[in-house]
Amino acid sequence: MNYLNTIAVGRLTKDVKVFDNDPQKEPLACFTVAVTTGQSRTTFIEVELRGDRVAKIAQYLIKGKEVTVDGLPFARAYDGKDGAAASLCLFANTIQLGNDPRSEEAPAPAPAPAPSRASAPASSRAAASNKASKSRAPANGSSEFDDDSIPY
Repeated sequence: MNYLNTIAVGRLTKDVKVFDNDPQKEPLACFTVAVTTGQSRTTFIEVELRGDRVAKIAQYLIKGKEVTVDGLPFARAYDGKDGAAASLCLFANTIQLGNDPRSEEAPAPAPAPAPSRASAPASSRAAASNKASKSRAPANGSSEFDDDSIPY
């Protein structure tokens, strides 16, 4: 048995292009995913999606959208500026949508403020503070802790 499959996780470089004007052919969606590797290199993968899924998912495939694409890889030859060149392509089997670029730019909500101790009377706060400091003091009356007396 032979099997070849590739998974690419990255962001769309442009909005998707949909070709569905020919009733004799099934709809086609084309987009490019930029995948950044650990070496600060970026690989651009041209993705093709065909069939009924195009109409359902095309509206969500916008520039900057994070996607996970699973499919069959292939190479496409073309004439580049410096002569013959090739690009990495993928026939998509599945597409999973990730983070929306607009949602990541929004500031995170501010954390709720901690409850204030101002509601407790001053005398009870002072007593609690005094009690806590006595419980942390060493038993022998010295102001230093012995490292060997710490249980952990």
